[in-house]
Amino acid sequence: MHGLARIHNCSYCDYSSATKAGLVVHERRHTGEREFVCEHCGASFHSRAGLVQHLPIHLPESNYECNICQKREKSKRLLQHHYHKVHKEKRLRYLCPVCEDVFKSSSATRQHLTKSHGVARHDQSAIQRFELSVPDST
Repeated sequence: MHGLARIHNCSYCDYSSATKAGLVVHERRHTGEREFVCEHCGASFHSRAGLVQHLPIHLPESNYECNICQKREKSKRLLQHHYHKVHKEKRLRYLCPVCEDVFKSSSATRQHLTKSHGVARHDQSAIQRFELSVPDST
């Protein structure tokens, strides 16, 4: 909320909200209250927005289509997940400091260091990353 002070303070932690409604939803996470229940499957949510975001999974048709491969998903969020997982160009790669193998994520590199080289997580230094040069498509 622009221009509103965060005057509503959580009773359980140091969170504060500009609106009373925001605080109520936040505090439900502490109390475990989930008053919004899906009538199709019984899943419950802290907020109405969570339930509304969930409901499209029960629709018989997939309403969101990928403009690259025409895959259809039941929600905008699922389509975004598909796009980032399948189509988004991943240019960064991460280098193992021991054997110089290359990985797609720093977490995969750290897992490799632990399993292949026996380097405990707390003994691992920063993982070097570099950008792949992508060939020109012209």
